[in-house]
Formats: sequence, structure tokens, C-alpha cells
Amino acid sequence: MEEKLNYWMIVAGGGGKVWSLFKEENIACIDFDSNLSSILDYKNPQELKQGKQRDKFIWKFAHDIKKDDYIIATTGVKEILGIGQCVKPYYFDESKNPDHRENPEVYPLLRPTSCLYARLPDGSVPIEVIGKMYEPKGKLYEDDSVTRFGWNTATGGDDYHGYEIGWRDKEGWFGLYFDEYDFNNQDENFTGDYIPFDFDIYKYLVSNLFDITGLINLKLAKSIYEEDNI
Repeated sequence: MEEKLNYWMIVAGGGGKVWSLFKEENIACIDFDSNLSSILDYKNPQELKQGKQRDKFIWKFAHDIKKDDYIIATTGVKEILGIGQCVKPYYFDESKNPDHRENPEVYPLLRPTSCLYARLPDGSVPIEVIGKMYEPKGKLYEDDSVTRFGWNTATGGDDYHGYEIGWRDKEGWFGLYFDEYDFNNQDENFTGDYIPFDFDIYKYLVSNLFDITGLINLKLAKSIYEEDNI
């Protein structure tokens, strides 16, 4: 079975301050406490002792990005700087320690994936846009005046029976769900079926600042809808 490739969004410093380093060295890197040395020397995330959420982020960077995965370098929220394919897994180089943070209290502002069903300032609804991208493979339908996207398996009548396209927070992937799926309890009624993550959809989500990598939960970004950011 062919191994699935993943897409990773890496901020090249606030405003892209270390993008030149990315290009010159053909690398993608993150900043962390220099006292840690190589992350591969640690047995588990808890040993990093950088804070629970940050430990998980650093650990995933070092262990989960695989050869041939795609890395998308960004300025943080406004611009994609470049897209490359990983040719070598994580390694530690103590000579590269750029201090690129002007203000460590500044965080990217992103849209939670729970807002895929909310209308954007331009009037569009993201899940509708994405549903139309999938339309040749699925079917658009209305259920109680709510536009949904999925596969209607009903043989007749007005009753809808089938699956609906929805975002799966746990894996950061689109999945197929029963029509009465509870998005607040995502393990309930989940079928286990996933929809291929089309690259055009990935670009659409990134360009609209959706937090598809879970940075908000990791405390590495803030919701664009937080009261202080509106």
C-alpha cells in the first residue's frame, strides 16, 4: 500500500524573516530553546519541558515529517512563500540558531476549522466552496434549507440517507459522516472513510487562514475571532 504524503505548514519567522535562510540552505527549521540540543536525544515529548503544547509541536516536527512530505513555508498568516518537498528527515545543526522573533508575544491569527461552515467576509461559505470542488465525485443537496455536500443513498422519497463531507479535527482531514453526525462529538457515528485531500483545497484553506495544522490548540496561534483580535 502506497504511503500517504502529508503537507506541513512552517512559519519562516514572523513576516518571513528567515525565508532567506530556508532558500540559501535548502532547509525548513523551527526555533526552540538552544539548551535542548537534538530532539532525537529525547525519549518522549515530556522530557523537552517546554510546556505541554509546545513539547508536542517540537516533537512532531522532529519525528513526523517524513521524506517526500510537502512543506509549505509561510509568513505566518498572509502569504505562502514557497512549497518544497522534504528530501531528508529532521537533523540538529547547532550552528543555525537565528533569533528571528522581534516580539515573542505576537501570534499568527487563524480561523478555527470549526468555522468552515461560517460565512466569510466576501459572502462565501468555505464548506460550500470545498463541496463544489468535490462535486464531480459527490452530490450537492439541501436538508432543511441547509446546503450540504455528500452522497445521497436514498432510493426514493424525500428522506435523505447517506454520507456528508466534514472536517475531521483529530486527523486534520476531510471525512465521510452519516447525515446526523455530531460535530461536537466527532467520534460518534464516524465511518472511518476519508476523502483525498486535494492540493487545490489545501491551498484554498491556507489562503483563507484556516488552522489546518492545529496551531491554535498548541497555543502557537490565536483565533481570528477572539474578542481582542476583532
